[in-house]
Amino acid sequence: MRYFLLGTIILCFLKPATTHAQSEKLFPIIENNTVRFINYSGVIIRGPYELGPPVDSWDFSYTESFGSADSSMTLFPYPIIENNKMILIDANGTPLTDDIFDLITFFGDTFLYNDSLISLDNNEVKLYKDEKTRQSIIIGSKKGKSGVLNRAGKKILPFKFDEIIWNENSSSFLVKQGALWGVYDRYGEPLTPFEFDFIGNSLQNKSLYAVEQNHLWGLMDFEGKIIIEPAFDEPVTYLQADFLLTKNADGQYGIYSSKTNTQLVPDEYNDIRHLRNGFYELRKNAPEADDIYFYNPCEVHVRIYDLNKQVFVTARQYCEIDKIESVWLAQNEDSAFVYNSVFEILLKADKVEPFYDKRYLKFVVDEMEGVYDTHKKFILIAPQFRRIEHNDDQGSFEVMTSDYKFGLFDTTGRIVLPAIYKRMYSNQYCTEEGCGLFSMQSGLLTGPVYEDILIDLEGPEKVVLAKQNDAFFMLVADGTVLCKMEEPEVKWLNKYAALG
Repeated sequence: MRYFLLGTIILCFLKPATTHAQSEKLFPIIENNTVRFINYSGVIIRGPYELGPPVDSWDFSYTESFGSADSSMTLFPYPIIENNKMILIDANGTPLTDDIFDLITFFGDTFLYNDSLISLDNNEVKLYKDEKTRQSIIIGSKKGKSGVLNRAGKKILPFKFDEIIWNENSSSFLVKQGALWGVYDRYGEPLTPFEFDFIGNSLQNKSLYAVEQNHLWGLMDFEGKIIIEPAFDEPVTYLQADFLLTKNADGQYGIYSSKTNTQLVPDEYNDIRHLRNGFYELRKNAPEADDIYFYNPCEVHVRIYDLNKQVFVTARQYCEIDKIESVWLAQNEDSAFVYNSVFEILLKADKVEPFYDKRYLKFVVDEMEGVYDTHKKFILIAPQFRRIEHNDDQGSFEVMTSDYKFGLFDTTGRIVLPAIYKRMYSNQYCTEEGCGLFSMQSGLLTGPVYEDILIDLEGPEKVVLAKQNDAFFMLVADGTVLCKMEEPEVKWLNKYAALG
């Protein structure tokens, strides 16, 4: 009895030392396509093991991805090769599981960190991230069948399925058995039976699945509840509550009400996009990406549909509809309309185009031009001029009448100079009697007392050279005469102006 107690005491003292040795921290060292595990003293405890096939990745090589002793760049479990099979080992080089995977190639994405997911499905390795749980999950292939392990080697799904896909949006598994698909949650619990021909993400609504059953398409939520029964020939998706985007076999789209089970807009548009507040732009004959530079815009037919009221709000089809500042501009070859944000008509014209700063629109009615203010939403200049140009520097509009007389408006629509002048440039004007100076603020600064204004010079003050009765005068911007000049000086100034 005395010897038994003594032996027990000795074993009790020895047990912690043994446990410590088993849990000793090891570090992986990668070299020459092998990995060895060493302890703090540098003694090789396990390995060397042959590493799995190399990573095919844009940004990382295999060694960079799996790191060295730097634990921040070390990904476990490691794939190692023994007898042409892949085995997963943990941070100390111990096999995670008795499962041996049928693995041929290995490729990964950019970020190969500890919270990545590893997929070994279909003889390949992929890496994912479970953004919700930050857990690592391994989807493996064994003897041609796929299953799921967690990072500790515990089976989540048995190795009996034909294909398993990790869905990032739902944090669940899309599982194929035979010819049919079902859904399992991240813990391995079934959410649906195997009854679908296909399951995938809905195109425009990332919180739903598009499901195919008996060659018909519907929608299912991430909990496995059918939202829209499979009844459509092509995949559908939600536009907004109770309304679906449908698609026919020719790739054309329409709008369907799931509440009334009616097709509101037939499947005849090749592009439907949301503008704002329930308004949708519907396009026919829109070009493919490769043909965008080689098409006639007016071969495209565009309409606006109000999904809230379930009506078309544009009276006709247009070649193009564009948002300009706070209004919408719709144009055809022979007409144009300006709409407000709820698509009420603000302006109808033969043609409309924006000026450089886009606040102002130049419009044409019966070949006469006018100006529309998109901010204040009213006609700034009535369509009664043959030509209107916007002077960005002065913040003004230069107008020309049908008989080639020029005038000036400011950006509030105020007449600075009436359209009675035969020439207008910068701060100069000319009539039949002669030329003079004007300013945007004060109007005329001098009468038309000069035969001509020859040179417009830039300096500390804007200076011009004017001719009167064969004499030359230098004037500042307000019309004040600085000096009278002789002919040789004028010739020199003309040469200077010509040289810029």
